[in-house]
Amino acid sequence: MQIKLNNKTVLISLAGTSDAVALHQYFLNLSPLTQSRYAPHAFDAVSVMAICRNNSIGYTAFVATDIATHAIVAYMLLRQGMLPADFNRYANRNQFYNYTETVSFAPSVADAWQSSGLGTAINQYLEMQLKKHHQKNIVLWGGVQAGNEKAVSFYKKQGYQLIGSFYQNGMQNFDMIKTL
Repeated sequence: MQIKLNNKTVLISLAGTSDAVALHQYFLNLSPLTQSRYAPHAFDAVSVMAICRNNSIGYTAFVATDIATHAIVAYMLLRQGMLPADFNRYANRNQFYNYTETVSFAPSVADAWQSSGLGTAINQYLEMQLKKHHQKNIVLWGGVQAGNEKAVSFYKKQGYQLIGSFYQNGMQNFDMIKTL
């Protein structure tokens, strides 16, 4: 799907093995702060190649590519259900969601593209796709760092609800979910 933003065109597509080198470069180009806020997997070439083999390890990866530069400007990772650690946290709060109707979501947007509207466009696109596949809930994969006020605000604007908090590595994080 193509999206037009500020006179630029971005293509959202499933990540494939042909995207591995560009996706690895995308991760290397993220600022240290942005890298520190995204942790579903390592950024090394081997991990990126595994992710780009769609569903080879239980994930579905999407990339957003700037048509003019051919550079990846955003990356989204989806997984059916919840990670075991997330499931256990939710269960401890008596919050249960049907595995077949719930996906975990881990988005990342390049520093230069943050606050451009790309995150909103990606979110809308993925929600449309998830509804077609009868998904009812989107859970933020591993939560969102409480100190990442920009991200917390973004998710709230997108309709995610804060449903709990937890500490990991001494940092407070929020569990957020969106019902479709």
